[in-house]
Amino acid sequence: MDKTLKILSITGVSMMIAANVIAGFSGGFSLPTFILGGAGLLCFFSITLTGETANLAYYFRLLLNLAFLLGFLVFLYLILCNHNARWDLTKNKQFSLSSQTVQYIKSIQNPIQVTGVTTTPRDMRRFFEQYTALTDFLKVEVRNPFKDFREVQQLKNEFRTEISPGDIFIRMEKRKKKISNMDEASFVNALVEVQREQETVVFFLSGHGEGTLEEPTPEQLKKNTPSYNTLKTLCEQQGMIVKTLELMRKGVVPEEASALVCAGPRMDLFPLEKNVLEKWLNNGGQLICMLDPPKGMDQTFPLFKELFRNFGVILKDDIIMDPNKASMEQYGMPIIPLVTKYFEHSITENIPFGSAAIFLPLSRTINPSDPLPPEIQFEPLLQSSPYSWSQPIGDLFEENFTPPDQSLICPQTLAAAITKTPPGGNADSQARIVLFGDSDIFTDINIKYQIPVYLFHNSLSWLTQRADVVAIPPKVVEDTPLALTAGQKEFLAILLIIAIPSLIFFGGLGFTLIRRRMR
Repeated sequence: MDKTLKILSITGVSMMIAANVIAGFSGGFSLPTFILGGAGLLCFFSITLTGETANLAYYFRLLLNLAFLLGFLVFLYLILCNHNARWDLTKNKQFSLSSQTVQYIKSIQNPIQVTGVTTTPRDMRRFFEQYTALTDFLKVEVRNPFKDFREVQQLKNEFRTEISPGDIFIRMEKRKKKISNMDEASFVNALVEVQREQETVVFFLSGHGEGTLEEPTPEQLKKNTPSYNTLKTLCEQQGMIVKTLELMRKGVVPEEASALVCAGPRMDLFPLEKNVLEKWLNNGGQLICMLDPPKGMDQTFPLFKELFRNFGVILKDDIIMDPNKASMEQYGMPIIPLVTKYFEHSITENIPFGSAAIFLPLSRTINPSDPLPPEIQFEPLLQSSPYSWSQPIGDLFEENFTPPDQSLICPQTLAAAITKTPPGGNADSQARIVLFGDSDIFTDINIKYQIPVYLFHNSLSWLTQRADVVAIPPKVVEDTPLALTAGQKEFLAILLIIAIPSLIFFGGLGFTLIRRRMR
């Protein structure tokens, strides 16, 4: 009998191992592997029958009670799966949707298709469950890029974009949007974007030596032609339509234009273009301009300077000098200013890590006119370090880098937001301009540092005044450090490493010895 039971127990262990191996190779447990593993478990427990054949009835009742308990737990699990309940016990409700989000999700009246791509479907489904519990108009599906390869490829072709785990694709009729951040603010405002009836059309100006919006060709790479393909892709991912505009050919800004972008021109405006832009801005136009310092004394952009002077901005023929370590080590000259200050503005509000520093190579200053007209509001966005100064561009060509008087060494403004209100005070007809003294940070080579992505995206949002964007307050985690004295640390070490394990070990040993003596 004993020999038979030992063989059964060894066979049971072998069956359980085989069941786990088969499940590992097949990608999960199936009914045959469950049966094989269960049979192996029963065979293994047969070893407990050694010398205990008189207690078979007891063991049978014990197994029956365990079976009933397991069945009850499975039944309870199935009920709870269909009746979700959440309790957020954090002080600032870190894991709860804001009241603005709840109100907006409940107000959705049109079906929206949401497809998430991830290698961890459970986490993404839990994220979506918060929203689908509030409305029946959100149709959500989660795809694994490896298991659902065909469906993911269809998404890639439909959205004309690369796909990475964590991407979320949102569709409503013909409007589409892709986001890569699985957070409340990004997801809710993406839902807002696809429900807009009016398309946001962004025109990139051309004809002044601006960079290409397409992937640069090998010939363009050899010539160091700047490319802004990432900016174009970013706009398209946000559901915007991107077009190019040659003002000299068109002679007018199209009525459908939501905003214009002038990215790194190498030539000045023509008089006709300057007049068209000024008229359009005065009628409520919106413009992002990235204007580098002159490349030579014959390229000082006089008409660009005249245009912006009418909107309260003074552009000097200068370059910002900043003797920081990175600039001196890389170029031997202080020509790469370090941005250390971000002013409070909707354009800078969600910059990662708050005061993250970036470099703006070969940047010019952006200064307000003095006095500033009352109808114009000039708001600085970025400033260089306190050790920087403005150097005339002619000194750079002559390699004259003598620092100015100490009183002129101070933070320099590298970007600004300008608003011009018409005489009637109509906010809908305000001219809005975002002016950067450098275009290099927005090229495909440098935009990988992420902060330029936020600056450009937020600038477009501010220019187009998308009031339907849901303002979700940030959830700040309070810093509650636990400071322990040396004595407290020693006490916890003794308690956790020696006392509690010893209590468990000796308590279990004593209980076992007492049980044996009682027998």
